[in-house]
Amino acid sequence: VQPSVSLRGSTVEGCNGGGVSATSCTVSLDGNEISGNAGGGVTATSCTVSLDGNEIIGNAGGGVSATSCTVSLDGNEIIGNAGGGVYLASSAFTLVNNVIALNGGPTATHGGVSIFQAQAGSSLEFNTVVGNDAQAVEGGIVCYQAFTVGSSIVVQNQDGDLSALCSSTHSFTTASGDPLFVGSGDYHILPGSPCIDAGDPGSSLDHDIDGQARPLGTGPDIGADEAM
Repeated sequence: VQPSVSLRGSTVEGCNGGGVSATSCTVSLDGNEISGNAGGGVTATSCTVSLDGNEIIGNAGGGVSATSCTVSLDGNEIIGNAGGGVYLASSAFTLVNNVIALNGGPTATHGGVSIFQAQAGSSLEFNTVVGNDAQAVEGGIVCYQAFTVGSSIVVQNQDGDLSALCSSTHSFTTASGDPLFVGSGDYHILPGSPCIDAGDPGSSLDHDIDGQARPLGTGPDIGADEAM
């Protein structure tokens, strides 16, 4: 039986190392603030990782880094981490309803999301990936093998939203126009957004980043937010 780590409603802030680091265990983080740490926000190797409703903000390393893991990220805000947003290597993952914004920088190895050797059954859909940056690669989502991004807003990322091996379906990129965010760091979408009702009509996802029901209209909205 793997050892386990569980945190709910806690603050992990200002640590000299990373916020949460785990190897060969089960990690469950729900509703925590993990911010301002000198290393990464959450780093896991050979773990089962579940992150739900966390704020992973302003860490000096990456927001979330997982290697050889099984990963579920739902409803997290992963914002302003200097080492990049989410790094997934040799892992099986499900990413839904996350806002991944303003991560990385001109000298960062990773921007918004980096995917290396996604394992069978992995999915990334209904996320909002905005304003990320990385050195020498696309700032948005970088796929090192062929991978399809679904029903996601991927906009305003430096040097490109999607790398050549990333394809997308039912998604909205910078080339699509303006998604009509509320603004001032609020990535909810406004009434009249072209993302409304334009997500995958076959999706079974029944909630958004705020826990509100999907869909509310004729189809689910693209991105992490289902507009009210």
